[in-house]
Amino acid sequence: MMPLNRADRNACANQFGQETTARVNGYVKSDLRAAVDAIDDWAEGAGRTAFRATVPEPVKSNMSVAEQDRLLTIVCNKRLMKGA
Repeated sequence: MMPLNRADRNACANQFGQETTARVNGYVKSDLRAAVDAIDDWAEGAGRTAFRATVPEPVKSNMSVAEQDRLLTIVCNKRLMKGA
């Protein structure tokens, strides 16, 4: 996976901002954008490395990187929906 481009990072920050407008936040848009940048950079670097090391065999050897990424997305989305 490639890091998100500038437009996609802006879209993430905008979406989060729209979903949380009812709350009073102690940060400004540029702080939120910096958080998006940091999270995306982590996902591409250290987070990706840690995730790849976590996937057990034989799944690691028999799933494509895209399939592993999709599985991660499914698990993370489920955790978010359940409030885990």
